[in-house]
Amino acid sequence: MRGIRFELPNDQENFLEKNLENFDISNLFWQVLFSDTFTRTASKNDECLRKGDYDGLEFKKIMAKNNYIVHLGLLASSIKIEENVHDYASFMNSTAEFFVAIVDSIFVDVYAKNMETLAQFEKAARKHGFTNIEYFTAENDFFPGEWTA
Repeated sequence: MRGIRFELPNDQENFLEKNLENFDISNLFWQVLFSDTFTRTASKNDECLRKGDYDGLEFKKIMAKNNYIVHLGLLASSIKIEENVHDYASFMNSTAEFFVAIVDSIFVDVYAKNMETLAQFEKAARKHGFTNIEYFTAENDFFPGEWTA
């Protein structure tokens, strides 16, 4: 089992925070591999997640804002990610615990090293009514190549 995928409703809500609700995000380290994300304010849209590293508290502050995600590649780990993670093989050999890919605002693929992590994503997806929830393997992996944009 490589991961789980599901679809988000196509609206303006911040679904990343809901996807991650079963994790203590402030106690993880985050690395953004690619991003097209915006924080909506009354007057304009500002980029909210840039490519790079975030500690848990900084990431939690960003997630509390009114964000809209078009594309995002996000790694999470309990320790700072030092490796160059760029595909599934490098992910499996890294300290990263899971990778979340959001494409076109609605398609989500989550790669994880253990089934418990995938089960937590499934639980959140079902709770919030996300659709087309399915586990995937190497044979039906839609995102097998480079994890960069």
